[in-house]
Amino acid sequence: MCGRLVNHQLKLIHEWCFRQYGEEPIEAVFWTQDEDFIQVFLRLSQQVLIMDFIHSNGELNEPKYLSIHVESWMPGSIQTRRLPNGTIRFKHRVKEIFLLAKNDSPETAQALLEEWLMEMRGDLVKPREKSRRLADIKRLKDRITQLIKQAELNSVSEMLIEAEYNLEMASKLLSGQHHSDS
Repeated sequence: MCGRLVNHQLKLIHEWCFRQYGEEPIEAVFWTQDEDFIQVFLRLSQQVLIMDFIHSNGELNEPKYLSIHVESWMPGSIQTRRLPNGTIRFKHRVKEIFLLAKNDSPETAQALLEEWLMEMRGDLVKPREKSRRLADIKRLKDRITQLIKQAELNSVSEMLIEAEYNLEMASKLLSGQHHSDS
């Protein structure tokens, strides 16, 4: 994507954020974007935002967003899930937003948001909280490893079924049988 477009989009995001919250984002991480839409995570001083903007005619329109304030957040309270239709659901308490799927795992985005909120709260400097954070990170790593293994097994299983089918068809062709079930 053109650097000028990204800079223009970032400028629009900063302006929107200032109008809505009276401050510009401390940090912005794009989830996915193109000329027509922008999905981005924003870190403000006391909250994080998960944003979904429509970008048209040089303007940001119809923003959908999920705001998570540091005071209403508890570690682990942000939930992410890849849905069958390919979108990613981000949920905090009863609020939710749906973003487009991309190659990054939803857990990566969840970890980023949780890290920002922990830093806001100051949990990273407390020794007891550091060990709890380390345990949370290890659990998240184990979960991601488990999901990767599961995805690999599903892929291998599908390839095995396809290979068995191809072998059966080749065997029928070699034995002179015709495939008439289709």
